[in-house]
Amino acid sequence: MSIPATFHLNVQQIEQVCLFELVWGQGQRLTTTLPFPSLLFSLYAEWQQAYLSFYRTAQIPLSVAPETPQTPLRGRKEESGVVVPPLPYWHGLLVEAEARLLSEFHRWLRSGELYEIRAQLAAASRTVEGAPHPIVNLCLTCTPIALARFPWEAWELETEFAVSRQIRISRTPTTIRSATHSSANARRQRIRILAILGDERGLNLQTDRVAVRSLRRLADVEFIGWKKAQPIEDLKTQISQMIADERGWDVLFFAGHSDETPLTGGELGIAPGVSIRISEIAPQLAIAQSRGLQFAIFNSCNGLAIAESLIDLGLSQVAVMREPIHNRVAEEFLLRFLQRLATHHDVHESLRSACQFLKTEKSLTYPSAYLIPSLFRHPEATLFRIEPCGWQSWWRQWRPKRYEMIALAALIGISWQLPIQQWLLEHQVLGHAYYRQLTDRLTSESLPILLVQVDEESLASARRLQPIPRDYLGRLIQHLTELEAQTIGIDYLLSPPIPEEDPVLARSVAAAHQQGIWFVFGASQDKLTRKWRYAAPEVDHPNWSFPGNIARRGRHYVELLPDSPDDNKPLPLSYRLAWLHQGCVRSSEILPEISSEISSEMTNQPACSLAQFSSEPSPEPLLEPPVEPQPADRSVVRADSSRVYPHWLTQVGYHWGQMWLHPIMDYSFPPEQIYTAISAADLLTSTDATRFSDLSQQTVLIAPNYGPAGVDYQGEDNFLAPAAMHHWYTDRHPGDRYSNSQYGNSASIGWDV
Repeated sequence: MSIPATFHLNVQQIEQVCLFELVWGQGQRLTTTLPFPSLLFSLYAEWQQAYLSFYRTAQIPLSVAPETPQTPLRGRKEESGVVVPPLPYWHGLLVEAEARLLSEFHRWLRSGELYEIRAQLAAASRTVEGAPHPIVNLCLTCTPIALARFPWEAWELETEFAVSRQIRISRTPTTIRSATHSSANARRQRIRILAILGDERGLNLQTDRVAVRSLRRLADVEFIGWKKAQPIEDLKTQISQMIADERGWDVLFFAGHSDETPLTGGELGIAPGVSIRISEIAPQLAIAQSRGLQFAIFNSCNGLAIAESLIDLGLSQVAVMREPIHNRVAEEFLLRFLQRLATHHDVHESLRSACQFLKTEKSLTYPSAYLIPSLFRHPEATLFRIEPCGWQSWWRQWRPKRYEMIALAALIGISWQLPIQQWLLEHQVLGHAYYRQLTDRLTSESLPILLVQVDEESLASARRLQPIPRDYLGRLIQHLTELEAQTIGIDYLLSPPIPEEDPVLARSVAAAHQQGIWFVFGASQDKLTRKWRYAAPEVDHPNWSFPGNIARRGRHYVELLPDSPDDNKPLPLSYRLAWLHQGCVRSSEILPEISSEISSEMTNQPACSLAQFSSEPSPEPLLEPPVEPQPADRSVVRADSSRVYPHWLTQVGYHWGQMWLHPIMDYSFPPEQIYTAISAADLLTSTDATRFSDLSQQTVLIAPNYGPAGVDYQGEDNFLAPAAMHHWYTDRHPGDRYSNSQYGNSASIGWDV
């Protein structure tokens, strides 16, 4: 919350001249003198007479009839012998008197001598318009007290300069001898309110009691008041002790009769014919103020002296009625004031709101009533409010501004779009690639993958590109067997079967397995029938191979493991290869999070000894369809790390077409850090045996690398290269035109692994 701009205006009358002094900021001040029109005092006296006469004679029904019929004004009763004639025109006379008083008062305040002061206040209001709480506080001090009786709160400072922001006028006494402690209630979790209900003669304070009790959901409220037959001294002692209660109070409320006194700071009617003076309870009020008392409200009459004496004692803020107030008006004011206070507005805003209600909604019924309430405050005090607790307090502290809400809503709406998400992810990974390159954070470890790319040149002598000739795959497998490969992945869907070619491939696979080689063959789900498609049974036989799902979630997202052990969906090809690589090549070095139970069993066995999952290959091909590995095998990938399973929020996002917290492909590594790439033709024709000296420590992945490659349609395997992949290619091949078919298809499998 922003701190409102605060100005102090001192107005002092010396004979027929008024001295105005505006002080603000770090010692800045404006001073001017202005002749005081003596007509104002006579106009005020006329208005006051009309005001008192109207409310004494007006037929305003009380909310609850009083037990003792007397004057409905919350002030000391008239001296005997004073008779106010019940003229029927007091309402009209009051309205006219108010208009004459305010007209002359505003004319005086609009004098040219005060222009600089008014302009400075207006300029400050414009300065804070962009602030979250654009408020200018004007603290007014008037000397003598006759000058303070004028309705300064009605000063129309905003209208002259067309200022739409608030300039709030509060009052400050001339003498303040005690410091304030406005933050003392911070140690209390709930606001504490002491409500003193005074003399009810001619009144009924039940509405006040109900209004204050309505705050019990936000505060602890305790009532005290006179009871019939209660000794007066006991009542005074009880009031004094309650005010000085060691638990402390935040708010002091009084309702009843009150009046000004010359030397004792005002008096409060606490019982019929009995008053207690502010000076009598000043020590207790000082104790209460030291224990957290910040705000007092006196819903009673003639409170100017009461407010000034309490601020002098160090109280932070006091709300009073400067003139006698009708009981019904006091009830209406209190209800509106407390309603606003309960919504966590400060006391000044709550008082202004209640006065505005009386002015706009009740002016015909209660004329001039809006001019009566005033707020007195200590110049250094923070305005009191009932702070929200729990989530309301958190929301109040972090609640975004209007433009922030609009920007946040727009950002959420835009980021909900998958193309935008993917663009942001792509450039995030590109940033990581730049970072790795600039900081030289690249690994020098031996590469775990040999990527054999079957390109168009490799198949130049073959009869076709699609489907892949099975005999050509058999030749690759035979050559890799001679080079002592341990694990081979086939990133091809060898379905539907080719009866005249599949037996040739099956013999090559069976012969390779006799040398200890394990295979993972591609599997895919038909988009129409939702059935899984596998290689021919004699090729993808459970004795020597596993099916691996070759589907991918676009070019940015990693394929995750199924979250249910009963899911019949084949595991991703990359996970199968990683597991076999761990068991057959480097039993404890690669992807430890993917193996939880089986890795300990493999550690003490020779490389690629998986007898617990297999038997010697049958001399005759088995014709049963490939069987998904049993739970003993599935436990291999029931990982300790939750990263390989969908997060619960990710699964929720799937239903909304979103990919929340779904792991992404990390293209920020250069491809040569992930795999060693070689074309199938080079593999078959190479005579350099040293090129493949590490093959026993690598996993081989045979993948297509030509334009028509795809499972369901031609070119399906090719995609637009991600920005990070494009960066590494152009960095390694400056001047070359980037080719998706060379660099953007099966390479993504290498990243997934």
